[in-house]
Amino acid sequence: MNNRPSFHYTPNKGWINDPNGTIYINGKYHLFCQYYPDDTVWGPMHWGHAVSSDLINWEEQDIAIYPDSLGYIFSGSCILDTDNLSGLGSRENPALLAFYTSHNPDNGEQQQSLSYSLDYKHFKSYEANPIIKNKLSDSDYKIDFRDPKVFKNPYLGGYSMILTAGRIMEFYHSNNLLNWKKTGEFDPSVNGFAGIVECPDCIQMDDDNWIVTLSIILDEDKIGTSLKDKEYINQRVMQYFIGRFDGYCFTDILKNDEPLILDYGTDNYALVSFANLVEKIFIGWGENWDYVRDLPCKEYKGKMTLARSASLIDTPYGKRLSFKPILDLENKAYMDNIQKITVANNTTVTFDNFKISVNKDSIYLHRNPETFPIKINPNKYHNMFAKRTLSSDTATFTIIKDANYYEIFADEGTIVFSVNS
Repeated sequence: MNNRPSFHYTPNKGWINDPNGTIYINGKYHLFCQYYPDDTVWGPMHWGHAVSSDLINWEEQDIAIYPDSLGYIFSGSCILDTDNLSGLGSRENPALLAFYTSHNPDNGEQQQSLSYSLDYKHFKSYEANPIIKNKLSDSDYKIDFRDPKVFKNPYLGGYSMILTAGRIMEFYHSNNLLNWKKTGEFDPSVNGFAGIVECPDCIQMDDDNWIVTLSIILDEDKIGTSLKDKEYINQRVMQYFIGRFDGYCFTDILKNDEPLILDYGTDNYALVSFANLVEKIFIGWGENWDYVRDLPCKEYKGKMTLARSASLIDTPYGKRLSFKPILDLENKAYMDNIQKITVANNTTVTFDNFKISVNKDSIYLHRNPETFPIKINPNKYHNMFAKRTLSSDTATFTIIKDANYYEIFADEGTIVFSVNS
């Protein structure tokens, strides 16, 4: 595990986790992320920054945002203010607005703040922060009130924001990106998992369909192996909902018997989309909170997944997200990193330190606990499963390996396993 991946983003040194503020500007993809430069464990959060022209080769930049008097700089998003609604830039030189959660380390209070940049590298704090205060009363405030994702509102004009408020998500609207009014709430537990919600996103996929994506911390009694019973093998899992956004709030129109999962592997979290693009492109944190601290990496800790393009496709079970890795699978430079296999139903195959079992309804991925560098609960972390989305006598897998990290795409990308080995 000590060899650094070659085409997944890692920091030169220090700790990273959630991707933040992902956005495309003038031919460059900007990746901000939770960053602690002084150690390889989680610490006072900054926003790190890297840029790329191809989503494969990343160039690390100076730290974008430092902790300030309101606290640590937690997760959030970026918008390029091309219409200068905020007045913080101009139409000729639009301001890059970074929305994030200010986390007070002394009492845990979380509020939403704004910083802005005119050179897209160096940020200045908005003088009227926080832009959304966190007060239930003079002495009380919301718990787990964080991770603002801002997006254009095609119905009301201006912009909307989705952010988490404990076990639900709240929607806000603004015409100037500075003053925000709450417009609605969405509860993922009604047709999905219940737990503490993190890193939400709201994306228009086509003329008819929107999706909400989120990461969630399951309640302890819901850690298991049954999707149908709203349990899952990991405590932290990412899911999505398909429905409508009316300018005020999201409604999940397409109901499903089981929660819809963004990634069935153990090592992907906080998946978010890039702003300012027509194509829907996502990236996540390629680690697992429960054991990332113990991985034997010396100079750094944490990496990002490959970027993935996404679309909605029709399956026998209804519409599903389909992911494709942003990597030229025919490029000879990656020939040794890519393996394609086809597995018949009721068959098990072995590759590297994994076994894949396929049947008509499910795919199981088993990671060999004997070869994993950390001794962890094998029943909890080494046995992964996914419900099939395509009716076929075989399942085709594209397996991408970079150092000890695997991203495995099956059933036309509707099933993905991202996992360390």
